[in-house]
Amino acid sequence: MAQLAADFWMDTVGDRDCYQTAVEENTVSMGSAALNIARAIRSEYQLGGRTLTFGAWNIDDFMRVEIRKVKERIERRK
Repeated sequence: MAQLAADFWMDTVGDRDCYQTAVEENTVSMGSAALNIARAIRSEYQLGGRTLTFGAWNIDDFMRVEIRKVKERIERRK
């Protein structure tokens, strides 16, 4: 889905940088939404929380930083 939404930039405009940025932003946004949906489902069915840490890498920390970057990019484009 992230790829398809960004294809416009490559297919119609032909701008590889805009295409890459759109893919990154869409992927981060969808990943964040998926994590929120998973948390809502776990909460609804009382499954308890789950720490998403893989070695030293924590997905919540990663998403927090990446979502902030996406929001900053969007604000700069306004």
